[in-house]
Amino acid sequence: MGTSDGERIIEISAQMDALAHERSRVVARFDANRDYQAYGSPNTVAFLKSHCRMGSGTAMELQAVARRLPELPVVEAALSQGEIGFDHAAVIAESADRLGSEALLERQEELVDKAEAADPSSLRHEVKKVELQVDAERMAKEAEWAYRSRYLKVSTWRDGRVRVDGLLDPEGGAMVKTAFDAALGPRAKDEVRSEPQRRADALVDVARRALDGRQFGETGRQAPHVNAIIDVGSGTAAIASLGPVTKETIERLLCDCSLSVNGGREMRTFSAPLRRSVTGRGAHCHFPRCDRPAAWCDGHHVEYWRNGGRTVAENAALLCGFHHRLVHEGGWRLVSQDGALVAISPDGEKFRSSKAPPAA
Repeated sequence: MGTSDGERIIEISAQMDALAHERSRVVARFDANRDYQAYGSPNTVAFLKSHCRMGSGTAMELQAVARRLPELPVVEAALSQGEIGFDHAAVIAESADRLGSEALLERQEELVDKAEAADPSSLRHEVKKVELQVDAERMAKEAEWAYRSRYLKVSTWRDGRVRVDGLLDPEGGAMVKTAFDAALGPRAKDEVRSEPQRRADALVDVARRALDGRQFGETGRQAPHVNAIIDVGSGTAAIASLGPVTKETIERLLCDCSLSVNGGREMRTFSAPLRRSVTGRGAHCHFPRCDRPAAWCDGHHVEYWRNGGRTVAENAALLCGFHHRLVHEGGWRLVSQDGALVAISPDGEKFRSSKAPPAA
């Protein structure tokens, strides 16, 4: 019975993919002919929402597939032949909607191969890697927009309860989730709290540990941190649970991190003695006119580590998170001139900071 049921599930799923593909073709004609006007709808997405009981996300995904899939013949053929599922095709079509189909024409076979070997969720990460290679500038702008859209609201209700609501950029969110996982630990068998209650308690525990100056223990035999895997050959990197990140983000992460090459022994790019040496220049962020404490700062390679910059005091600076991101992803440069650090804006304006330490 189990085997026959399994085969029936596979058969039904294939039929659903075929129907979804056919629906997308009909939607493509419907959209091109503006037939939605006959139903009193302003556009195809509005029609799908009001007449087909779809949510906004599902309707927009279907429209993207309807418009872009015919422009990607190799991907559409793979879907027609059952080599990939409709959800796979939707992931690729959404990418084409962002980049333009012509940008993916030469990568179609590669994307189909990736789709055959991955579920749709994993395929999103693989497609994002391709997007980074095809249009790195657009992806960098998208990452910057995600960072700028971050916010956190903390408000006190009349009864004394505190409401926390926010949105984080992917990298910041990965850090928070890592801290939460370390605070939560595995769920006990006799646990009576719901998952939202456990996360609420984890947030309080993270704050308490920070105020007490205590650290978390190890999780999975490692100190809790954000893991990034870098492919030196392709020049791409991905953060665990986050996915691919831009070249600029890779350069920033490599400035001050713990490195392990091919699974070998970890070593820090900024050791404790080096950090103490650099802190002697000033116990604050070395970006001009910034007074954030050195304890809050990342180590920064003035000449990027990825480009061969040495991890030595005369090539080092301490930058707070905001200014470190500004230098790598924000278009600013930090250079050493006449023994001092100079910040140069994207417009070429120069700002001088404190003197650099003497050469060893």
